[in-house]
Amino acid sequence: MRYFLAAVLLFAFVGVVAAEVPHLISFQGRLTTAGGDTVTGNHDITFKLYDASGLSEIWSETHHDVPIVAGLYNVMLGSETPFPAAVDFSEQYYLGVSVDGGTEMTPRYELGASPYALNLQSMGAGDGQVLKWNAALSRWQPGNDSTNAGLWTDHTSAPYIYANNNDEVKVYDAGEMFAFQVNGSGGTSVSIHGNSLNSGSGEKVGVLGYCGSLPSGSGTNYGVKGSATGGTTNYGVYGDVGGNPGYGVYGTGGAGKPYGYLGGQNCGVYGNAGTSGFYGVLGRVTPTGSSWYYGVDGWVTGGTGINYGVLGDAEGDGINYGVYGAASGSGTNYGVYGDAYGSGTNWAGYFDGDVHITGDLTVDGSYPGGRGADADSGWAAVGGGELAIAGDIYHTGSIGIGTVYPEHKLHVEGTEGGNAWDGHAIGYFKNNVTGGYAAGVYGECDSMDQYGYGGYFKGGYTGVKGEASPTGGNLYFGVSGYVHGGSGANFGVYGSASGGTTNYSLYCSGDGGYTGSWSHVSDRRFEKNIKPMSGILNKVMLLNPVTYEMRTDEYDFMNFNEGRQYGLIAQELEQIFPELVRPGVHPGAKEGDPPIEYKGIDYIPLTAILIKAVQEQQGIIEQLNAENEALNARIETIEAQVSKYLSE
Repeated sequence: MRYFLAAVLLFAFVGVVAAEVPHLISFQGRLTTAGGDTVTGNHDITFKLYDASGLSEIWSETHHDVPIVAGLYNVMLGSETPFPAAVDFSEQYYLGVSVDGGTEMTPRYELGASPYALNLQSMGAGDGQVLKWNAALSRWQPGNDSTNAGLWTDHTSAPYIYANNNDEVKVYDAGEMFAFQVNGSGGTSVSIHGNSLNSGSGEKVGVLGYCGSLPSGSGTNYGVKGSATGGTTNYGVYGDVGGNPGYGVYGTGGAGKPYGYLGGQNCGVYGNAGTSGFYGVLGRVTPTGSSWYYGVDGWVTGGTGINYGVLGDAEGDGINYGVYGAASGSGTNYGVYGDAYGSGTNWAGYFDGDVHITGDLTVDGSYPGGRGADADSGWAAVGGGELAIAGDIYHTGSIGIGTVYPEHKLHVEGTEGGNAWDGHAIGYFKNNVTGGYAAGVYGECDSMDQYGYGGYFKGGYTGVKGEASPTGGNLYFGVSGYVHGGSGANFGVYGSASGGTTNYSLYCSGDGGYTGSWSHVSDRRFEKNIKPMSGILNKVMLLNPVTYEMRTDEYDFMNFNEGRQYGLIAQELEQIFPELVRPGVHPGAKEGDPPIEYKGIDYIPLTAILIKAVQEQQGIIEQLNAENEALNARIETIEAQVSKYLSE
């Protein structure tokens, strides 16, 4: 009989003793039949626990002869088979129920929160106590919290917190990352607020962070380090100055050392944005006058090493700017302006990575390799990364990509591995237009009549490959050749092949069709050793015309015709007319596969052979007709003589 678990009336944990983790679960349910009638009597009920995936069984037990009254029953899970140590109820479990060995009822029940965790007093906890792990008993139990006996007293060993006679509170722990930490929450919160109320003329400090001679390690020391994430606007360190002169944030590296950041190299400003939506360095100028303004001004001179006027480093997800400059207003404004000179290697701007430009790119000057600085040979030198420009590029000289000595207006060199049909190429062009007759690449050569190539391609495998991937039901062309105008001879597509064992000026893998005429060159001026054919009929009578079907399933990439075909077998024809059999070769299933060699038939010359066979046959017929007429004349003569003889 099929049963249904109509409702779970009670689901609670029961402890063996008050102070230990419970090991039994009191479970009460209500059973009905498929027709909705309540179940009464004694039945065997099996319970199974499944892990969070709902697929793996982790515990089961069967309660025999469970009394059921009006559909209601009550059992203690874990009383027949104790829960193993692995079932610690630290993750989501699901309970399955079946009756009298039948199919498990669906859906399984999802275990809820543990009721015993809602009342710690039942575990014997006293006022101010906390739960502590007892390793000897392998369980949690209440206990008093431990505090350092030296709290608010002066001690010489860490950790300690103490107040001295100078109204100072000090926190010290040599083994922790933070000696003192305060966390704030709310719409506007301040974790630590420093405000100097001194009204004198001396130095006043709101918050002083000092990392001096005490640290003796080789790590990184920060006087003040700020980190802010998760808000609409975040400031790692924010400085606001109300007077003039003043510094929002002022950093000094000590006597004879650079300001801002002190590292293995000298940096005027070092900005690092490692989280989405932040700026390592943000420089913004909105002037109203006509003077010179700088969002960020970085200036490094001298030395024989590598100097950076501004170094920006941005990493992480989202949009990050190592250096971001915005300039607007009248006059001449620079969002970012870099000036570097002196001995050594100096760059006014150096980018180690991708560069994205949405506006115009104007380049003056010369390439360090020695090219001239005039308008026709100026250089825009980019190397070591990628260049993405959304605006226009104007350059009157030659552009070299992958070469510093371009031999053409645009000269691209490089090494790009991979398959061409997967988009691997030195040059890649993609037109994202979705309609019209636009082109991915358009080549045009304006020259006098009969000269110039719109495009010239040379490859070691394929000179030009055209591919179309249609999805509709129109006309599509892998390669289309079109010539119009003029009064000479026009070739839509011209192919020439020579020098190989097998040469095809045109090869079709599939059907071929034409709307004009297909001619075979047979001009007398191209021919020699012209001789009449003879004895052809006997050879033609040896031919074996057959019907056959192509192995399209085995050679599907050769695009054979389906169904019955009519023709001759090349190997048989070769025994009679070997001149009509040609060796053929078809490319493999995919590029790089070995070619498919085969024998083919040149059916065009067979026309002349069949004509000659018909002529020879006609000669025989005419000879037989003449002989037949002579026989008929003789028969008529004999019949006349016989008739005369009989009449006498």
